[in-house]
Parts: sequence; C-alpha cells; structure tokens
Amino acid sequence: MPSYRIIKAIVAAVLLHIGFAGYRLLPVLGDFHPIGFLLPMGELMLVFVLLSPGTSRKTTTAAALALLSFLVFFGVGEIFYRLIYMEHFSPIYDMQLIPNFFVMMLQRTGLPAVPIRIASVIITLAALLASAYALLILIRETSRIFLGSRKMKILVSALALLFILVAPPFSPSAQTLAALLHKPEAPALSAPPPVEEPTQEWNFAAIEDSSIHFVVVESYGAALFQKQEYIPLMSGVYADLQRLLDEHELAVKSGFVRSPAFGGRSWLADATILTGVQIENQKIYDARVADGERAWWLELMQRSGYTCYYVAPGTSQADAQWRYAYPFDVYLLQNDFQYEGPPISFGLTTDQYLLHEFAANYLQNDMKQFAFYLLVSAHTPFDRIPVYKEDWQFPLKGREYADGYVRYFENNWLHGNELAEGYIEGMSYSLTSTIHYLTDKVSGKKFMLIIGDHQPRIPVSGPNPGYPVIFHIIYSQEFHLAFPDSWTLSNALVPPTLPANYQDIPEMAAIPSLIEKIIR
Repeated sequence: MPSYRIIKAIVAAVLLHIGFAGYRLLPVLGDFHPIGFLLPMGELMLVFVLLSPGTSRKTTTAAALALLSFLVFFGVGEIFYRLIYMEHFSPIYDMQLIPNFFVMMLQRTGLPAVPIRIASVIITLAALLASAYALLILIRETSRIFLGSRKMKILVSALALLFILVAPPFSPSAQTLAALLHKPEAPALSAPPPVEEPTQEWNFAAIEDSSIHFVVVESYGAALFQKQEYIPLMSGVYADLQRLLDEHELAVKSGFVRSPAFGGRSWLADATILTGVQIENQKIYDARVADGERAWWLELMQRSGYTCYYVAPGTSQADAQWRYAYPFDVYLLQNDFQYEGPPISFGLTTDQYLLHEFAANYLQNDMKQFAFYLLVSAHTPFDRIPVYKEDWQFPLKGREYADGYVRYFENNWLHGNELAEGYIEGMSYSLTSTIHYLTDKVSGKKFMLIIGDHQPRIPVSGPNPGYPVIFHIIYSQEFHLAFPDSWTLSNALVPPTLPANYQDIPEMAAIPSLIEKIIR
C-alpha cells in the first residue's frame, strides 16, 4: 500500500499540472483543442528533474527558478488572452503591453504614466519570482520522492523533450519559439496603389474631393445581431438615427467585415484600416513600425492633397518611429482636448465632447481634410456611459457631466451585473454622437465611414462570436457611388443578415481599397 508521502506527492503533481496546463481548457477562436489538457507539460517535467536529488544545487536551482518564472508568466498571459481576446499569448511580443495595461487600469487616479510603467515592471518581476520560488519549494519536495534514481531522471528528461517536440502547440517554450521565428507572408496590399492623375478637377470625382471622415467605434461588433436580446434594444436607436439621415438627405450602405482582433487590442484594427493589411498580432504590428512601412491610405490621402488628422483620446503618446509609419499631419492625443470633466472610460473625455472640440477648432470648409477618429466612450467595462445632449456647446470644458449626466452600471473589469445594459447604452451613445456630428457639425457634402474595431469581450458577446464587426458608409445622396457586387450591403443603418459562415465575410483590410474604389 503506498505511503502517505507518495500519495501526497501524486496529489501535488496533479495539482501542479492542473495549475500550469489549465489554460488549455479555455477556448481560442479557430484553434481549440481541450484534449491537450491531458498532455503532460514537458517544461514542468524538466523543472522536476532540475530540482531532483543529486543535481548541482546553485546552477540547477537558478535554472529551475527561471523556467518556473517563464511558465507562470506564460500561463497567466494565456489565461488573460484567452478570457479577454480569445487568442494565444506571445511572451516576446505581448509582454510590452503590461505597462500599458497598468496605465489603463490606474488612469482615473490621475497618477503620471511613467511612474506607473516603471512600477508595473517591478511589480510583475517581483510577483513572478515570488510565485516561482514558492512553487520551487513544493516541487523540490515532490521530486525527491519520484526522481531518486539516475534512470528515472533520464527517463523523465527524455519524456519531457518528447512532449515538447511532438506536441509543440501545447508547449509554452515551443509556442514562444515558433512565434519568434514565424515570418508572416508579404501581404497583397503592402504598398499603396498608384495615385492616378485626375481626369478632371478632382482626385476623387465621385465625392468631388469632399472631406473624408473615418470613425472607429469601440466594441461595435456583430454581437448586436448575434445575441437575440440585443436586437430589440438597438432597433429604436437605429430607427431614430435612420430618420435623421433621411432628413439630411444622406444615403447609407452597411455590412460586416472581419476584424483582426477580438475583445480588445483596438490598435490592430486601427492599423488594418490605415494600411490595408490584416494585422492580426503584435508581431506584425511592431514589425511594420520598426521597418518604417508607411500606411498606404495616409499616403494616398496626402498625395491627393488632403490634410490628415489623428483624433485619439485613448492615446497618451506617439513616438517618432510610430509617427513615421502613420504620418498624419496633425496628432490630437489624450491631453490635447482641454477636457475638465469627470473621466469617462479609457479615453477620459466623452465622444460628444471630442467631436465637438474637433469641429470647433479644426473643421474647415475650404480644405480637403481626412480625419481618423477613435471613439472610446463605450470601452470595456461599460460601467459609466455619458448622456448625449444635442444642444451642448461645452463652455465648461466637460464639467457639465458632473451634474448627473453620466449613467453608471454595475460592471467592472472582472465581472458585471449590467453588462448588456452598459454595452447597449454605450453603442447607442457612440452612434448617436457620431451621426449627429455628421449631420449637425460637418457642413457641405459629406462622406463618412463608421466601423467597429472588434467584438465586445466575453460574456458581452455570445457563444462562438467570431471576428465580425459592423460598418456603415454614409454619404450625400447627390453622390452616385458604385459599390462592387462582391460586397453584401444593405441600404440602411441596419446591416444585412449575418452569414452563417464568418469566413464568407470580407477582411477588414479590404475596407480602404473599397473606399478608394467607390470615391474615384
């Protein structure tokens, strides 16, 4: 009969496996194999060998501590990415986002971003080393029982390497190495199409060189039509806004595209729209910036005589290398709007205030302007959504909201009791702010793209949500735009029926080439 020590060691080994491999049970869009949870983790087996009796104490302990720290970091990252983004975590490329996450969580405290970033690195390293050291003590005790003989150490080492080599998708080290070595294929739209010499007085004859507005709405995903309970809640919003468009003689085409991201990482979608390349992960995003590949849509706009504006209340800074890859003429970031009201969501300011300030200070009828707006009032966790007031001119720089013009919902970053209510309110607010901006603030002939960046995170999205997001192309009815037959579009704000197979939906990367084609 096995002794108490052996039973205790077996239980400890099983619990360690559950702790380190448990992330495999969480779904990943398009790549989910829960049976992999049963496969032993080769790296964890190597830690057992390194801490077994008879090994060099200092050298192997340091190696085991480093490997355990990596496994803890990888496991926590996988859990977070799978729960929020339904994607795999890449330690090499995604770890740089940790300081940004701390800044996002603590921005409402008013603390400066730089100290938060430094503290985030120190806290993360300290937490990793502390947890790895505690696990090291437990594993050392367990390894003494199982790995007392030299033959057993050799056998376990061989099995560990076998599991790493034979099942790399379930190996943290193999998965990390594969991400590091993988080189994406050159995209078809990596360079801008040539700017044709205008055959008449306009570069974009179909819209008579009118100003162009691209509005990216946070979390504006197909979940609004995938979850049946959302449809009646949004139907009134769409009906009211459709009437407003009709009153101002504005036509609209609506449809779906596949975003490169889910539940977050909006910058991947923003970059996709500007480059015409489906930027699906941080590695591709960073590589384009590092290589100085310029966004072709911006080059197209500037070569056609347009002044380009980056209107991003959720962005606190943009370094020179990023600005070279995304060469706007004017960058309006988080602290450039003189907002003095209560902080709202990720961008601090509100969508209505942001659009009002841009209209008041930058819109000009005698210029060809391209503006790229990133709206963030409807950002996760959908806990506070401002009220839209049609007649506001904001003489108090946003302090107007302090008088009860913000709706609060019982939601936070971990869970929520009013997620559906907060989400619907956020979508209604952002769409209302945007379309009233187009009808009330933008004068003359109009052309606007409204597009979601990604689906809302689980559980706001339903089961099997995929990557589809909603887009609208709104333009003056006097423009006669020819849309390709290959696109399935409705003639209203309500988009057409969502295809059962999401792969039938065009990629978001096709949007800029569609726009370029119809405005010629």
